[in-house]
Amino acid sequence: MSGFPHPVNFYRWLVVMRILNRLVSRNRKSNPGRRSRRRGTTIILAVVALFIVGVFSAELVRTIARCSDAESERFLRQQAAWLAEAGGHLAASRLQGKDAYPGEVWEIPASELGGNAGRVEIRVAFDPAVPGNRQVTVTADFPRDLPHRNRVVKTLSISVAEQTP
Repeated sequence: MSGFPHPVNFYRWLVVMRILNRLVSRNRKSNPGRRSRRRGTTIILAVVALFIVGVFSAELVRTIARCSDAESERFLRQQAAWLAEAGGHLAASRLQGKDAYPGEVWEIPASELGGNAGRVEIRVAFDPAVPGNRQVTVTADFPRDLPHRNRVVKTLSISVAEQTP
């Protein structure tokens, strides 16, 4: 019996080996039930992460679209203001040539304004505050054909030199 260990020592050795085997096998490969729970948790975390990224991406796209819309609106307002300014200069030059200038409607085609047509209406009346001056009201609409167009109204008092016949 010298080659065989004592039965109590053998039992202890067997218990220690089983414990070590469980520790080693737990690190190498997990329990199949535990593995599926880990996979399920990983999938849930991946879906939540994708959802969060999707929400942030959608908000970023909305913010960029709002900024783009605001920039376009600012451009259209500025273009309408420039058209009103040009209408005022046109009225001033026409009033220098003839005293009886009643005003006009100036239609600007889209080809001249980069894709959108414009409309400038010029009305001339006697200025009640200053005799000899004309009150010019310029109304500029840009773009002319859209339902949400920008309108700028500008009122000027222009001195007209009296012409002797």
